[in-house]
Amino acid sequence: MTARRLQLGLIGIAATLAVSGTAMPKSPHALSLDVSRRAGQVVITLTGRSAQRLAVHYTIDVSGRSTTRHAGRSAVGPESQTLSVVRFADQAPWQVRFDATEGDDRPYTIRCTSDDGACTED
Repeated sequence: MTARRLQLGLIGIAATLAVSGTAMPKSPHALSLDVSRRAGQVVITLTGRSAQRLAVHYTIDVSGRSTTRHAGRSAVGPESQTLSVVRFADQAPWQVRFDATEGDDRPYTIRCTSDDGACTED
């Protein structure tokens, strides 16, 4: 079983991309997106944590053989909290697009694909 994970976030803590053990540089994002593949399913878990209370807005779009969309807004603080969990069948091809805005910062986008499970930030 192969797990591919992208963790972006936790202000001041390094982000890690666990696709074949590859590490990413530090990320200032308060939202952490974890994408894993197990038992024929893709599980996306979005968590938030910030040193100071911070308003976040996000959208998770999944497209492929099935489609789903989850959008939300929340305020995150020092306690880590799960904001969303999305599950779908691991039937290629699929793509995940994650759009987020944190506080007054510029929006950012992360994309993950079934091709190699890699996630990249635009």
